[in-house]
Amino acid sequence: MKIHVKILPTHKTVNVPAGTLVADALRLAGIVLDMPCGGQGTCGKCRVKLNGACVLACQTKLLSDSVVEVSCQSQSDFALQTKACSSDCLGVAVDIGTTTVETRLIEIESGAVMATLSELNAQAAFGADVISRIHYEMTRKAGREELTAAVVGQVQSLIDQYCGRLSIRPERIKRVCVTGNTAMLTWFTGRSARSLGSVPFAPSIPLTGQILPAASVGLNLPNAQVVVPPVIAGFLGGDILGVVDRCVHLEDCNTTRPPRKWLALDVGTNGEMGIFHNGALAAASTAAGPALEGAGISIGTKAGAGAVNSVRVNDDGELAWTTLNGSAPTGVCGSGLIDLIACLLKTGRLLPKGKLRIPPAAPLNITQKDVRQVQLACGAIRTGVLALLECVGLTMADLDAVYIAGNFGCHLSVTSLFDVGILPPGRPDQVRFLGNLALDAAADVLRRPDLEDALLDLNRLARSVKPINLAELPDFADRFSKSMTFPAPEISI
Repeated sequence: MKIHVKILPTHKTVNVPAGTLVADALRLAGIVLDMPCGGQGTCGKCRVKLNGACVLACQTKLLSDSVVEVSCQSQSDFALQTKACSSDCLGVAVDIGTTTVETRLIEIESGAVMATLSELNAQAAFGADVISRIHYEMTRKAGREELTAAVVGQVQSLIDQYCGRLSIRPERIKRVCVTGNTAMLTWFTGRSARSLGSVPFAPSIPLTGQILPAASVGLNLPNAQVVVPPVIAGFLGGDILGVVDRCVHLEDCNTTRPPRKWLALDVGTNGEMGIFHNGALAAASTAAGPALEGAGISIGTKAGAGAVNSVRVNDDGELAWTTLNGSAPTGVCGSGLIDLIACLLKTGRLLPKGKLRIPPAAPLNITQKDVRQVQLACGAIRTGVLALLECVGLTMADLDAVYIAGNFGCHLSVTSLFDVGILPPGRPDQVRFLGNLALDAAADVLRRPDLEDALLDLNRLARSVKPINLAELPDFADRFSKSMTFPAPEISI
């Protein structure tokens, strides 16, 4: 028996079989819920109103015609860069991040960015991080198909939005370059990511990348080719390869100075990093989890209107905060969360071992459980950075530059990066924020005259990067444990 479901405040409707989970019905309607636990019913983040009663969407079945009220849903962030889009040779660059999918519409001949568009990753309904989504695939009969449908459907939806908003015929889009971590690219191309769930974490997609007809991956773009970049290893995908590629080109632009020593760090749900020294490249990845982006945190929220995005300590020792757009606070996003931890350490409300002595008042009322999640994330990234430095025989003091990639990373305070221990002790002047380098690299592929040559160049770079598997370090657990301790503040207020 089919039942009719009305969804507020969008007034969307969907017909589903009786017994369908509320979360599944919402997903069919294109609404992404925050479900960091992957639908296990443990995080409590997917609360909605079902016929006026508050329920968990991941645990509640629809038994009759119903009204579901959703207070927070996925929103598209659209920005138009130019007033006209007359070219018949367009491309779309896509970065499938674990938390956010970001895109750019490119005029291929001129290389100009026509518009940008981003959304929360629709796969969030299956878990907040890659590991939980791999677990979802392994434990659900149609798990792989659902994960693939979510990501391909979302990329198609974003392209459709470009076409609709800018009056573009799909035939005018000739190229799409899709980057992301290895798991995201695996699901996008319709393959299983099960092999990434156990040792030796071998990718099931070609390491050398692919150029595919759009129809072969399920995109309705009759004239388009889809470029999937090479991956370095199981948990070192096309995104960190793009970051390394852009950093190499950045250094190559200045030929008057000797080769520099640099570290590139993409701070996000997956903490990926690359390092360059003496002409050699190495890279590592850590499972930081979604906490640094506000997911899975009791007061966490996405970076939208009303999100607390910065926290500081006033002269009287009290905490002050700002919100995006100056709106009333709705929660704390990633940059505000890291600032908050740094301020709590500075004022002695939080001890370096992670003990929360004096919880702050709302909207900063972080819990002890939240602090532990941040500790795990910071510790994971710091462990990777220190291991990578040790691998090439460097310290932070030896580095000429630390490049922070990713749109999330660009909103972080340099001081807070050091204060919470995401970066080992270093100098603020080392740090440069460069934006979404993975998306920059994907856009550059679209601009190349020959896609095969672009893929060959990326493949050569990928094969030159030495992957460092942190889990294989004999003392990894001890390193991680030590890195979870926050740095002791120089001054407590």
